[in-house]
Amino acid sequence: MLLESRRVTFALIQKRLLELLRYRLRNGDFTERGLGRVVGISQPHIHNVLKGVRVLSPDLSDMLITGLDLSLVELLGAEELADALLSKQARRQGAQAVPVLPGRIGPEDPFPAWRTVAEWVVARDPEIRTLRRPAFVRLGADAAISPVWANYGFGLLDFDEASRAEPGLPAWYALRWRGAGYVRQVRLQGQRLEVLGQKTLEGSGELEFLEVGEVSLLQTVRARLVWVGRDPMPAGWLPQAGLWLPRAARS
Repeated sequence: MLLESRRVTFALIQKRLLELLRYRLRNGDFTERGLGRVVGISQPHIHNVLKGVRVLSPDLSDMLITGLDLSLVELLGAEELADALLSKQARRQGAQAVPVLPGRIGPEDPFPAWRTVAEWVVARDPEIRTLRRPAFVRLGADAAISPVWANYGFGLLDFDEASRAEPGLPAWYALRWRGAGYVRQVRLQGQRLEVLGQKTLEGSGELEFLEVGEVSLLQTVRARLVWVGRDPMPAGWLPQAGLWLPRAARS
């Protein structure tokens, strides 16, 4: 499954259709009355749809696309089309296209944004198919964990909310704190998130305990780290030298 920001939904198509109609109206390509004549509905109905007073129904969407000689492809971006084709090809090969996020996770780096994708890896490991929102990311220098994973420069994250809603040992997580990224083991104790392995970081005592609620927990615990290893891009699969990490134990 691709990252949520790249997922094309019917609601997204409708939103872009309305944006295109409003743009062409402002541009003088046609009027509301003229648009109504093209699709065979009244000008007030068109006006209310464009203003959001009335819902743009699937039938009206089809009438607008047909009447204006549009195609659904015109409502998609080039990257979205390329991603969809890559994902479909990967599934035919019994694999999955997994995005590689730009940037790194580390105390000295901004937390990676998933709105853009640097590269794609077509991975064939069966474990990846169990992840709902996987993404590879580079691991930046971090004195607290670098000695543990000295030869591992990449991590595989699962951004799915269910995988991080109840964090606990022995799993590892990607935390976003003050804009930076930290890979840590954590455990939830009431409204406090206990972050382990901080004692080797100078001046980072404030990270040992975080006060969190249901919302701020997911804003802080951004993903579960499921694998660490070498660069997966050249081979297109996860090297055996990599390490699959455990899930959180449930009582």
